[in-house]
Amino acid sequence: MKSLIRGLTILLVLLMLLPSVISCKKNKGNTDVESTESDVAEDSETVIEYDDKGYQKDNLGTQDFGGKEIRILAWKDAPFKEFDLDYKEIEGTPLGQAVYNRNMKVEHRMNVSLKYNLVPGNNSNRSNYIKEVETALADRSVDGFACYSMCATSLMLQGYVLDLKTMDYLDFDAPWWSRGIIESSSLYDRVYFGTGSIAPSLLGETYVMYYNKAMADVYLRQELDALGAETLYDLVDDGRWTVDNFIRLAKTVTISGITKTENDTYGYVTIGAGYDSWYFASNMSTLDNAADGSLQISDDWGSSKAQELADKLLGFFSGNSAGAAYGDVSVAASFMNGTALFRNDALSRLPNMAQTQPVGETGVGVLPMPMWDEDQNDYVSIPGFGFTLYSIARSSDRKDEIAATIECLASEGYRLTEPNLYEVLLKARSTDGEGSADDRRMMDLVRDSIYIDPGRIHNDGIGGFGWKMFRSSIQEDLTAGNPNSTYASFYATNKDTVKSKLDIINTSILNIEEIYS
Repeated sequence: MKSLIRGLTILLVLLMLLPSVISCKKNKGNTDVESTESDVAEDSETVIEYDDKGYQKDNLGTQDFGGKEIRILAWKDAPFKEFDLDYKEIEGTPLGQAVYNRNMKVEHRMNVSLKYNLVPGNNSNRSNYIKEVETALADRSVDGFACYSMCATSLMLQGYVLDLKTMDYLDFDAPWWSRGIIESSSLYDRVYFGTGSIAPSLLGETYVMYYNKAMADVYLRQELDALGAETLYDLVDDGRWTVDNFIRLAKTVTISGITKTENDTYGYVTIGAGYDSWYFASNMSTLDNAADGSLQISDDWGSSKAQELADKLLGFFSGNSAGAAYGDVSVAASFMNGTALFRNDALSRLPNMAQTQPVGETGVGVLPMPMWDEDQNDYVSIPGFGFTLYSIARSSDRKDEIAATIECLASEGYRLTEPNLYEVLLKARSTDGEGSADDRRMMDLVRDSIYIDPGRIHNDGIGGFGWKMFRSSIQEDLTAGNPNSTYASFYATNKDTVKSKLDIINTSILNIEEIYS
């Protein structure tokens, strides 16, 4: 019966998608079907074609890999059901249905059989995932990996994964791959892992600034008028949604006493992980590439700008407008109960917040994280760590097959899975009212501004400082009651440790590639 349901589902999916499944120019395979719309890339002869909904199509066409099994070791703790699902488990769940349909489409187009081996692999199970990888490699039973973001560097440093840029089927210029990860994960011009539309968790884990619309109406009218704006969205659109203006607005709400408690009303609440996004939203990175392609410490990390940001945030967090991840303040409860004006957290939190009383009565607004100042050109959005990175096993005996399958999963995810997550789980669950269209527009801005910092990807390889350099310095100052940030000294104390660990990463990659060349 399961086989029958699976077969009927494949047929139904293909019939539903037939208008948009018009093959375009390919690397290999069938080329006998024309598309209705196309562009020619300025720097090449590549024909870029689009389906009837305006989504770019891939260059894969249809392939015949003889029904080979494509074996992917995936982390079962991902925040969304991103992998293979039994039809009975996802019936009536929009995202689950979209993932299932995507997988069926990929199997048909590539003539492969997808097999996901789901094992524990989240933050607390990273070592377990690596053990499972080693077992699968020993058994020669794996072709690709779909892992929690902080597991990827371990796979790279042990030589388990190959440079994705060597694979013909992968098109990293396409919109279904995150440019942020391709640029930030580059090491000696090699890329060992990728993400984007293939992973719903990437968008879902991206941090935004939420605000309570009812409280904004009460507290912000006068300050917005003084800033020449009718709404917070106006500040975003005008490029004036900055750290200073955020603090100015959040300070309109103050607690009633000296001690911060669960019953107080706050201008802003956050958890420890929420500190991270302030650094990156201010257009700073932790690591970048030296001239030879090796990893090095970014000039931003120890800059006066980083120190100034830490000073501003510490002063604000220490005041009577902000509740942070300490004491008796529950961040989630404060915002959900309607006693906090602003909260930064992942986009995936929105559906629950939009349906929760009393916040849900009047609405939850969505904004990008504030920029450093008005001279910054673009907003920058950073995901948390709970998203999926894909890579290819160096030992696989079907490298072309897994590369084409991953490209197809990403491409079909761009057309099938991501729009469903975006439109149904996030946008359609956003609050109703006059601001809902603006909230959706803000989500568009956030999606297009995702940046994945290399220090976070390589966090385990650099002693955890990809997140704790900025976060821990502020938390320690808050705990100690320091009036001024000690970020500069914290950085100075730990930068040599980071440098020595980067030397290990850089040398290891050169040695690995020399061995396998």
